[in-house]
Amino acid sequence: MAIEEREGYYRKPGNGLVAELRFFGAMTPENLKFIEDSIRKYKINKTSLTRDGHVRVWNMKEEALDGLLADADAAGIPCKGAYVRDKIKVFSAALAGGEEKEAFDVRPYADKAREFLNGQDEKVQSKHGILKFYFAGQEEDLREAADCDMIFVAQEEKTFRVLVRDEKGEFFTLAQKTEAGRFLSYLQVAVQLYNTGLTGETYRGAFWKAMGELSDAQREPVGVPAAEVNKTGSGNFTCGPRIIKQKQEDLYAVECHHFGGIVPIAFWMKLAKAIDGYEDIVLRMDRNMNLFVCNLLAEEVHKPLDAMTEAAFTQAERSSVSDRCGLCVHGTVDPQVFVSVLLKEMRKLRFYDGVLPTFTISGCERCCHTVPKEDLVFVTQSETPEGRNPGRYCRVKLHMDADKDLGIMPQQNIAEYLMAIGAMVQSAESDFTTWYQNNKELMTKLTDLYCQDKTEEQA
Repeated sequence: MAIEEREGYYRKPGNGLVAELRFFGAMTPENLKFIEDSIRKYKINKTSLTRDGHVRVWNMKEEALDGLLADADAAGIPCKGAYVRDKIKVFSAALAGGEEKEAFDVRPYADKAREFLNGQDEKVQSKHGILKFYFAGQEEDLREAADCDMIFVAQEEKTFRVLVRDEKGEFFTLAQKTEAGRFLSYLQVAVQLYNTGLTGETYRGAFWKAMGELSDAQREPVGVPAAEVNKTGSGNFTCGPRIIKQKQEDLYAVECHHFGGIVPIAFWMKLAKAIDGYEDIVLRMDRNMNLFVCNLLAEEVHKPLDAMTEAAFTQAERSSVSDRCGLCVHGTVDPQVFVSVLLKEMRKLRFYDGVLPTFTISGCERCCHTVPKEDLVFVTQSETPEGRNPGRYCRVKLHMDADKDLGIMPQQNIAEYLMAIGAMVQSAESDFTTWYQNNKELMTKLTDLYCQDKTEEQA
């Protein structure tokens, strides 16, 4: 079979065959060992995380892909082509079950929802749209649910507050307090009404009318077994950057974010070795491509942390990127790789946390609404602007200031531009947000300088 015939695995030249190991935000140590073994067996040279909580494997050859698919199937790990798009997605808070302020663990509800909705993609009334559900254990979780269509917020007495996003992108309360076990009927009606042209004002009436038309069996509450953490703490205490206290007594999670979501191959080996022999460990991934190692004792924390020395420390290093542009045939830049390489260079300059703005870059000017909104957004232009030197260019937008357009910059100038910003802010002993508020004119002049094409001598 020709590589071009591998539907779902191949589309963009240069990427080889690209597969996704589908973990839906939760991995076990056995899953981690599977990745480690596959890297060695199939000589995998590039992996990345996705915003859906999966692990993407790049540059595979046909024989290696066949072996990976067979091994994944034997291990019970779903594996699909990276170009396959789901029309329905279900998310939950990465640390669900361990958050200190959560009303109850919503992860089992998200898993049940995903099982219930499996195979219902054809019911979604849209060619390109994606219907997204989110289960939040607490109000703070809503920060990563802004693009979701229906949100279930856990409350006391095992109830959900149900929110729906209207046509303007704003949320309204559909149900203030509903029995948690009734969530499947809400999912069923939401699928039925998705993209049918209803507005926030008309959705409520249509929703409750459709709910009333369901059978008694369809509206019947379902039981969802709670997940249990049987591991008990040792009484020791720890704290520090990347360490998160879980609600379980004396248990901790550690956080890891790799630049651009590109995970170094060696990291998988280091992490597998670090947690080898630890009991009841789970790994979680969130929508910002952060990875968490959970259920650690205080004395177990240091080994996973030692495996994460190359991961992000500062806010700028945690800058989010689109995980789809690198696959898109229209994209001229792979944002994950670009940001990863750029941040590695920035780290060498040892800027203090907060000095650099958070930033992201798109694969092209279409963006497809997948580009995260950081302080600075570099929108890649597909064609060379008229009158400019041949090369790649980005339109610079300051998202933190109402998407203020700062001009069109040669892509090769971005690194020096960020270095210049960092040098100015650090010399002023300030952070970028404060510095910008006091130096808007200077920021404009600095950007204008780096928006100029370099002469042959400068290049």
